[in-house]
Amino acid sequence: FRRRGCNVISPHDLPFRLMEDGFGKTDGFYETHKLYQAFLDLVADQIDGIMIIGAFGCHPDAFENQYFLERARARGLPAWVLKYDEQSSSTGFITRYETILGFLEQRRDQRVGRSSSHSPSSPARSPAAGSRCNSASHGIVQSDPVHSDTAPVDAPSTGGVSLDTLHALPTPDRLPVLVWPHMSPILDVVFEELLHQAGLSGVAAPPAPLSTDAIEVGNFKFAESCCPYALTTGSLILSVRKVLQAAKSDGRARRIVLLQGRGDGPCTYGWYARMQRDELPRVFARELASGGHTIEMLTLGGAGLLDFVGPLAAIGRVDRLAPLVEIARIAGQPGGLRVLPWQKRRRLMREIWTMVHPRRGVLTATAMAKLRALEEVHARTLIVRAHERARGATTAVWRRVCGQMHDVHTLPEIARVRARGLAAVGAIDQDDEVKPRVLVVGEIYVVLASFANRGTVDTLLGREGIEVIEGTTLLDYIESALAGMRRTALVGRIRPLADAATGGAVSFEAPPNFDRWASPFVLHSLGGDGRHSVSAARRAVERLDIDGIVHLYPFKCMPETMAKTALSEIAQLYGVKYLPLDFDKELDIQRLRTEVSTLAGMLKIQLEQRGVSDAPTQRRAAREEGRRRRRLGATLDRMMAGARAS
Repeated sequence: FRRRGCNVISPHDLPFRLMEDGFGKTDGFYETHKLYQAFLDLVADQIDGIMIIGAFGCHPDAFENQYFLERARARGLPAWVLKYDEQSSSTGFITRYETILGFLEQRRDQRVGRSSSHSPSSPARSPAAGSRCNSASHGIVQSDPVHSDTAPVDAPSTGGVSLDTLHALPTPDRLPVLVWPHMSPILDVVFEELLHQAGLSGVAAPPAPLSTDAIEVGNFKFAESCCPYALTTGSLILSVRKVLQAAKSDGRARRIVLLQGRGDGPCTYGWYARMQRDELPRVFARELASGGHTIEMLTLGGAGLLDFVGPLAAIGRVDRLAPLVEIARIAGQPGGLRVLPWQKRRRLMREIWTMVHPRRGVLTATAMAKLRALEEVHARTLIVRAHERARGATTAVWRRVCGQMHDVHTLPEIARVRARGLAAVGAIDQDDEVKPRVLVVGEIYVVLASFANRGTVDTLLGREGIEVIEGTTLLDYIESALAGMRRTALVGRIRPLADAATGGAVSFEAPPNFDRWASPFVLHSLGGDGRHSVSAARRAVERLDIDGIVHLYPFKCMPETMAKTALSEIAQLYGVKYLPLDFDKELDIQRLRTEVSTLAGMLKIQLEQRGVSDAPTQRRAAREEGRRRRRLGATLDRMMAGARAS
């Protein structure tokens, strides 16, 4: 473009102070998103077109490229996305450049003509303006049409009602309905229990199960994004459809409240809630307008507790949610909880702990008890399914236990369902053969959502005679989040004293290699669940009797792609099999069956080579192999300690 006489400008050509205000106002987590949006808004009226540069296979680009394309076009700017990979040929791109340049020259002529007609005198021009065509260029980028001055050219009609109006309509006369995306039967049971204890079960709409329809409707946009985005979006769309169908039968308008987590990156989970919040009102624009319905999203994560709990408190049991609303309100003010008198702060924290204690909390005790009970029963089914004589017997018991757990709401009842479930699983007719055992790790949604992994965990591995241990569980996820919250609270109490004593010389950031199980294979955060996958794999290899690692993740998932190298290294070093399986939006599972069957054959040959033919022999071999692996692990730890010391 420069060789053809164009002025080209990128956000890195400008001082940040020019974009700082827009950067701070942009609703998003990613630095690229905030920087490029501020840049686009700053220069939009001084350029003739925008080139959006992306990397092929980059998951953030899967959202940001399309986002900024729409945002630029909503501003009336011609915009193009160019994606690059490692190919060196540029012939196709040169052809596109020539075509694009023609459009830019037309745009320049229109802009210069408008400038001349609107201002008799010569206007002051920025360095980027001139008689030549001006082009803005930036890397990974996208657009936010909902908040743009004009609607995107491809946005569906809302029947004369703007999307902002749909969000702003008053809602007291509307029947509230809570909707969340499906992940697994365990999550649905646990979440429904939380809503029950909060007095919200009457307005909860259990999510539509994942299916082929969920993938098809959820993949209508941002098609290059990972499959968890398509599946959660599809689940929400199908669930909202059910709500709107019910509204037709009784004629009452609905206030549809979407409940979603809010990721803080660097995984693209940080884009999910933002895109779903903006796109779903467009998908249902006509139905919302004609029926008087509204749709909104509440997100939980980061600092959004008040925004999440506040509206729910007005719908459910105010007495149980009020302390959460109060502490969220205070925490969001300047100075936070530290400005309160210590007596009031102590009383408020005691009330919160009474609400949310994992084992005794009024809101959370039964939900956490259900989570532990269901994960214990599920873990047992993953072992027994490899031995069941009647195919499907284990799955039938598991579904029955989930249904029974849904109907109870006290700790004694939950304990009885758990005990009966474990007894029922133990009573399944099984063989007494020695079977190989694998650990399953990976991105949490693909691991836990059976449809997302096409039944690999709950069906295929067991049918091939492989016992399964889950290294990625919902309980792990929650407990790690709680540990982070406890650490943050502790740091909040210690930091003022340490800063006063040392002048701020002490850092309270978690060290990059704080998890010894992940070291030395991973020394830094990988984003998403990548580091946890590595840590869980090494721990299981040394502490549990596993013969292989099965790694499940979305196609092109960058955190898990980085973890893949470390997991392969662990498998080679300790002498276990490793099978990485990536999942996109394809529905054919023949390839998957072949790979799982091949793994099963390799594991059985490995057992035969070790001379393991009966249970006593297997136990002796496992003890000896475990001692060998732990010695190897101790050697690694000593080497790592020596490297740190040097």
